[in-house]
Amino acid sequence: GDASLRFLFVLTSLWAIGPGILIMMGAMQGISTEIYEAAHIDGAGRLTRFFKITIPLITPAIFLSLVLNLTAVFG
Repeated sequence: GDASLRFLFVLTSLWAIGPGILIMMGAMQGISTEIYEAAHIDGAGRLTRFFKITIPLITPAIFLSLVLNLTAVFG
């Protein structure tokens, strides 16, 4: 019934998100820990490190994921 349709929708949504998550995780693993250590020593908090280090360094992966999703939508 209705519950099984919701379950299938959630399952297909997670299936579509998978490649983007893998790309982001790979990009984040490529960031050197020394950068985070230096920022921590300089007094940067978690949010500052996320917005000033992580996001700028994974911007190419975000762009790649965006392009892949756009080509999937229009393709």
